[in-house]
Amino acid sequence: MSARPYGNDRAAGPDVRGKRSMPVHRLLPQHAWKRLLVAGMLFCLGAQAAQNRNLDDIWNALWQDSDDVSLREMLAALGEAGEKNLSATFAGVFCETCRRADADALEDLVQIFEALPSDPYQKETLFTALADAWLRIRISPKLFRRPVFPDAPTKLLVAPDGYPRELREAALEYERVRGPFLALQKGGVDFQTHQPAYWKLVARLLEQKEGPWSDGFLAYRWGGMYGTGKEHFDVPQSRVLVMALAADQRWTEVAGAVLAVMPSADPDGALRVLEACVADPLKVVVGGLAYLDLGPKDFLTLKLRATLLGFLLRLSGDGRVQALTDLAAHAPVEALPLYFMALGKFVPSSAAPDSDERAGRYGRWRGKNLDGITARPASAAAQKQALDFLCSRASPDLPIEAATRLAGIFHAKPRPEALPALRRLLDHPSLTVAREAEPALESAGEKADIPPKLGPVRYRIEVNGKPYAARRVEWIVSWGATSMWTSSEGTTDAQGVAHLPRDMFLDKSSGPIKQVTLRSPAKLGLEDALFSVQLPPPPDSDDVIPISLKTKPL
Repeated sequence: MSARPYGNDRAAGPDVRGKRSMPVHRLLPQHAWKRLLVAGMLFCLGAQAAQNRNLDDIWNALWQDSDDVSLREMLAALGEAGEKNLSATFAGVFCETCRRADADALEDLVQIFEALPSDPYQKETLFTALADAWLRIRISPKLFRRPVFPDAPTKLLVAPDGYPRELREAALEYERVRGPFLALQKGGVDFQTHQPAYWKLVARLLEQKEGPWSDGFLAYRWGGMYGTGKEHFDVPQSRVLVMALAADQRWTEVAGAVLAVMPSADPDGALRVLEACVADPLKVVVGGLAYLDLGPKDFLTLKLRATLLGFLLRLSGDGRVQALTDLAAHAPVEALPLYFMALGKFVPSSAAPDSDERAGRYGRWRGKNLDGITARPASAAAQKQALDFLCSRASPDLPIEAATRLAGIFHAKPRPEALPALRRLLDHPSLTVAREAEPALESAGEKADIPPKLGPVRYRIEVNGKPYAARRVEWIVSWGATSMWTSSEGTTDAQGVAHLPRDMFLDKSSGPIKQVTLRSPAKLGLEDALFSVQLPPPPDSDDVIPISLKTKPL
């Protein structure tokens, strides 16, 4: 079948290519027709389907890094399992099939996906991989003419002294590119109560019929709060909008939609859309990272930073490493682990040459972050720059999460140049960091002994003169000028001692500890005490802190 472009023939842009789907017979319901299509696909895959391995066998072969699993075999197993086996194995094989898919395989994957039940978790997980493949296969990497974006804002973001002006100017370019997308009018159709209609619209887009599509998707919104399953809408919707705007050839708006995609272990499809729309994608991506570091923060900041870092890893050239070191040198503390992780992708490994690719493959099946993304090659000079920068950042004063990430990079990629950095991390006050640095040193052939560290913060609780033994206790630690806090709970030991992780008190990168609250948990038994005690920050000591409570019956 011949490919055809979508939208107005006069519009400039890459072709959105695909095959015409078969007309649905009026005498059959849609779900029955989809199942017939899947059955027909299996027949076309060959009479040898009975001899093909099942999903479990294929999954085991993939985990063993076997090269004898073909695309056709994976498609046959997925089609045969169908909705009878929507397991983690099914999802893993489906995602790997999407990663390998060509245009013909994509057609089969669409039919398999559409035959699945409308479970929101399965739809979100599997559609992410399918959409990434769709963008990679359906969107041409070239435009006849690039879109014209509005003028950039002229006011640079406020930044600390010494922050590079080049990064602030790149942030203006990021704002310019994403402006048309942010200006789109969103509707008020509640996704939660209209999921079947939403996924029918997705099916029309995947099958490339009954367009245009953009306004239909823009009408939907999530009607609830964060923590109520919102990601089951946000993740697919972020890709759907890129696909729909590209299919409708709305190129000025699609570039900004790409910059709002939720993280994925396969960013190449979305990235090629951005590369087609903007003259300097590296500047736009770096500017987006600078904007997220300097601008207002919200619940999506961490995810969008991971998306942009994934794009940066898959771009070409040594300029990526220079930009990353500039960004990481001035980044807020919460961004450091991701910047270290991205720079670690450029550090050459002394292990087997294919070990990074194997680890990346496993990450693609398991995560939605940078774990599954490998960096495009950089020069030896750029690799050395990344390694030297990471080594220079190792310090006992580094925030715990960033220090742990750094030690993990040096452990995964042993380098003699990193030994002094690992020794400094061994001296970190956190036992968590030291325990990560110790095996990294030993794997490099250096004997490592962890220096003495403070243990957990211990509170001995007595209620009416008796140890509050083997009871659940909740603790809340608050810090900083904005009253940030974290909470957890545990069970006291036989002496009534509650053990709080020391790391909560050592990592003061977000501001000094203001207060510790110990209190009874939400669920109480008849023998439990009801109490809440506010305490000052604990001393830097292993001494047990006594707490004596007096209660009376209610």
